[in-house]
Amino acid sequence: MDQPEADQLRVVVGALPNMAGELLPEAVARLHAAYPSMRVRVVSGTNAQLMTQLRQGEIDLVLGRLAQASAMADLAFEHLYSEPLRLVVRPGHPLAARRKPSLDALAAYPLVLPVSGTLIRHTADAFLIAQGLALPNQLVEATDTSFAVGLLQRSEAVWFAPQGAVEGLLASGELKRVAIDTANTEGPVGLTVRRTVEHSEGARLLIEEIRGIVRQRKG
Repeated sequence: MDQPEADQLRVVVGALPNMAGELLPEAVARLHAAYPSMRVRVVSGTNAQLMTQLRQGEIDLVLGRLAQASAMADLAFEHLYSEPLRLVVRPGHPLAARRKPSLDALAAYPLVLPVSGTLIRHTADAFLIAQGLALPNQLVEATDTSFAVGLLQRSEAVWFAPQGAVEGLLASGELKRVAIDTANTEGPVGLTVRRTVEHSEGARLLIEEIRGIVRQRKG
């Protein structure tokens, strides 16, 4: 396979927590298999932080949920799929064994939510409000997946997490899903880029790899 020039094989990608655990690592692994000289830098942060860096040209693209409309000036979003938030706990948690736990049961446990001011936190808050639930006294705000998983493993906390951040952990049995329907928290996930800037070769290759993985998963 003829490869582009080495100085073109670079990409800086902003990744929200729901992307950093599954889709993006798979895309980068495939990219390195095809282009060993590819240099990839992954930047994490909130949606607002990443959109600012994208607009300033510090990163090439952002992979994650659609940002608020006010943050999308001069940016373009490509929808890949939609995903909900999930309520998850450690194995052995009292809620993990219940077939149909009530929403009121959440009030008895610490709740881990995305940080205030983020779009995904707004989605979580809207779900709780619609169900007539108040935020519990024991509330932890975090966007770091490693921290949230570590907290769940050491406590009775319940994490309101993006599905993409926990699907691998659910599949491996490291976390368990609480059987409460959260389908109405579904939101669009995709690629955000600068509207008028041509992609570098590295960014183009990564985008194509991400698209290919999503197509495969959809079957």
